[in-house]
Amino acid sequence: MAEALQTNTATAAAHDALSSSKSPRRLHKALLPRSIWAAVVVLGLAGLPSIDGQEAQYLKPDGHNPLAPHQLVVVPRGGNALVTLQGYDLDGDKLRASVTKLPASGATLYQLSRVFSDYGYEPIHGKAMASAGETVTGSQNRVYYKRPTADVEPIGAWDVVEFTVSDLTPFGVDKSTSLPGKITFVPPSGIIVGSHFGRDTEGWEIVGNKAASHAVTYEASSRGQLNQYVYGSDDTINTDVTGGSDRSIWFFVAPAKFHGHHGIAYGGALEFLLSSFHGDFRTEKLNRGLDRSGLHLVEIHCAECNTNRGVTIA
Repeated sequence: MAEALQTNTATAAAHDALSSSKSPRRLHKALLPRSIWAAVVVLGLAGLPSIDGQEAQYLKPDGHNPLAPHQLVVVPRGGNALVTLQGYDLDGDKLRASVTKLPASGATLYQLSRVFSDYGYEPIHGKAMASAGETVTGSQNRVYYKRPTADVEPIGAWDVVEFTVSDLTPFGVDKSTSLPGKITFVPPSGIIVGSHFGRDTEGWEIVGNKAASHAVTYEASSRGQLNQYVYGSDDTINTDVTGGSDRSIWFFVAPAKFHGHHGIAYGGALEFLLSSFHGDFRTEKLNRGLDRSGLHLVEIHCAECNTNRGVTIA
């Protein structure tokens, strides 16, 4: 840019010198030798950067990678949704979206039809997206999510679709690409992940009992408010001689489907039903926890929080 500015300044100075003459403007060309006019033209052309030079300039990293925010989309059984793969770029660059993970529950993700993309007329869906990594062609980076006609509502999310956004140069070349954003499609219940124990234990385990870990016991019948549930029993009791609390504490541990990135649930709720078949639940008999640290009904461990040092939320 410095070279271009100097060249343009020199060209402007030459033009000012020519314009300062008191002779009529139409005589300027006649008064200048052909070689000088040629030099002015050459200087003007030299001041224009090449196309490759412009492209290289815009490809320089700007330090602000785009973001692909997570989204939660509610879709009824057998329904559909028009979804914008939203992105954010601090520099205001144009963004291009790509789908990096497709639905896995029988739903189909479509590109928009040309007529709907340009004018908003049906049909909405165009070509089905067949493979991960496909660039979104619809206006405003929109896609169309459609559930199958024969559909059964799950206890949890329908699908989690992932996408990235890339900020572009004026020549349509990617400068940088965001980390994947997640679009979580849920039924009207709003449940992202859950267990209803309709058929089995769903992979729940018990840790901290007599054995280091073992599977819970499944019960298909009902008992009070419990209907189709899992349970465990104290296999060992280690009473603290001073405080009277049981120092052998065990927990139900959720299966793999509860693990992973569920950040979209921030601000939501964790709901569960907990019961006991027998026991003394008077206040003075309650377990005070190890070394009177207190007990928590739920503990959530975030392995990558606190700069990957991990945080336990209780």
